[in-house]
Amino acid sequence: MADTPATTVAFFDIGTNSMRMLLCRIESDGSYVTLTDQKESIRLGEGEFQAGRITEEAIQRALTVGHQFVEMAKTLGATEFRAVATSATREATNRDELVQRFQETLGIDIHVISGMEEARLIYMGVISEAKLDNSDNALLVDIGGGSTEMIIGNQQQHLFMRSVKVGAIRMTNQFCDPKDTGPVSEKQFEKIKAGVRNEAIRTLSKLKQFPFTRVIGSSGTIQVLVELAHRLNADQPVGKDDRVTAAQVRLAIRQILALSQQERINLPALNARRADIIVGGAAIFECILDEIGDVPISISDRGLRDGLLVDYLHSLDDEQSEKDHNYRRESVMRLGRVCRFNEEHAQHITDLSLKLYDSAVKSKLIKADDWMRELLEHAAMLHDIGKFISYSGHGAHAYYLIRNAELLGFDDLEVELIANIAQFHKKPYPKKKKHPNYAALSKQHRMIVKQLCMLLRLAESLDRTHKAIVTGVVFVTKGKSKVKLTVSTSESCPLEEMAVNTQIKAFAKTFKRELSIVFVC
Repeated sequence: MADTPATTVAFFDIGTNSMRMLLCRIESDGSYVTLTDQKESIRLGEGEFQAGRITEEAIQRALTVGHQFVEMAKTLGATEFRAVATSATREATNRDELVQRFQETLGIDIHVISGMEEARLIYMGVISEAKLDNSDNALLVDIGGGSTEMIIGNQQQHLFMRSVKVGAIRMTNQFCDPKDTGPVSEKQFEKIKAGVRNEAIRTLSKLKQFPFTRVIGSSGTIQVLVELAHRLNADQPVGKDDRVTAAQVRLAIRQILALSQQERINLPALNARRADIIVGGAAIFECILDEIGDVPISISDRGLRDGLLVDYLHSLDDEQSEKDHNYRRESVMRLGRVCRFNEEHAQHITDLSLKLYDSAVKSKLIKADDWMRELLEHAAMLHDIGKFISYSGHGAHAYYLIRNAELLGFDDLEVELIANIAQFHKKPYPKKKKHPNYAALSKQHRMIVKQLCMLLRLAESLDRTHKAIVTGVVFVTKGKSKVKLTVSTSESCPLEEMAVNTQIKAFAKTFKRELSIVFVC
């Protein structure tokens, strides 16, 4: 662990229903103290799942709560902010507006994450406290406003992980009339459950394939249901070590269904902010219980924000940071192998791309940046996976596959950048007018794509024959307008020479330097 002074860090989870902030003072040895753990309802997904957009009212609610949290964090000494947004934001057509307004108004960069990355962070957060044995697998369930994450795993690893588009707000919006605030009939409840099963059937059907001995719920919905279920037999609040049965949870759900929204507010643990969406959340949980049978159920007050903390602590530990890098690398390799890529060629292109990057840094063509280097590494490894669909236009196919693969360990922006870099590893060169995915990036990120895809284009050209003939590449700048690339080879390679020379014009356009190329055998 690096010897650094204590740092106060604020971790934000901007969800579909609530915004949460975990504020911690982290010591140089990795120990930490929680200064505050805040939660406020923002209903970011209210009305969104039908319209496809986050409403202005919801954005304003999020900004208001965000401002309160940021000011509180700064008052308590926060110097770093880590923020992620989940289902409502990632699905909204105007999500870039929300991200931009948070940055401009509050000075916070929001990282939009995929459902699978959300599940990974929830797993890391819950497991940090659960203390499961390596053989003691648990099903972790987090029912959010827009999505539900299900993970089966133990202290060491997860065996199964899925995110499905069913959430308390989403199901309420789809199946409940906002004007009907009375009790919910069993027939209406079954309609909601049918909607859940229709969306989540593949995930639900796989739960029994993995052994687990208990269920741990980490969301507000499950905490309410378990609290009510526990009070059916014990006149006291539920504790972390207390467990209830599926039958008890079903009885608690029927208790909720029999009450109007106003009457639900008087139930223990169920307040006005959740009274209107608890039925949608209960339908999701009951569908899960229908599938898995009577397994003991407990709750955890940890979740995604705690996963962000664990990720941060890992980044401070050089050994653990490398493990996390390898975790991302393994996720990339899984996608490549699923797409039956030429692994040997992909590895050689990756090696060449990184050698070009390192030499470009030394020659001051590019500023040193470990994050950019890693983006290039992953894009180079996946550059040819589009051939799995079709050789023709395989750059565009690579973009589609990467963009929709939900790579673990990456946020949405990183996936978008990797996908763009891979897309443009051959012709055409990225242009705003012709490529909307590229045009949607900020000016800074468009420049990253141009520079990194240019290096990837050079690397790809230098293995035209797929024989790994090129062994070394070195840039040498000549004044402010010229640069020479020396290419070392194990044998003559006329096809590589021909291919790389076609990149000279694009290189000049990218780096504003005239490029000359020399081959040395």
